[in-house]
Amino acid sequence: MNEDRKFGFVVGGALALLGSALVLAGSRLAGPVLGGAGALLLLLGAAVPGLLGPLHRGWMAFARVLGRVNTALFLGLVFFLVLTPLGFAFRLSGRDELARRRRRRTGWVPYPERNRDPRHFEKMF
Repeated sequence: MNEDRKFGFVVGGALALLGSALVLAGSRLAGPVLGGAGALLLLLGAAVPGLLGPLHRGWMAFARVLGRVNTALFLGLVFFLVLTPLGFAFRLSGRDELARRRRRRTGWVPYPERNRDPRHFEKMF
């Protein structure tokens, strides 16, 4: 199945379902418009998917822009609303997850005693 046909089926089906739900909810304008657009996309996807090429490329360009904006907003909000206060709380409580304040900064972690036994490798988990 080529990409234009798949686009027509997926987006057309989603619009048709959304339009049907809106019609059932009592919408007089948005429901029929979305349902009609979905039906048209489904019909074009089944009959002549080549006509959907420019629409598919435009849709994907819009999706790329929207994805970049959403990613920047979401990651910015997570960083400033979750990670920054968490870092301040850890610093105030004296918690040092990376063990940066250790006396010896070699990065060496002692080898656990249980790993010295060769039978340890028989049941690792």
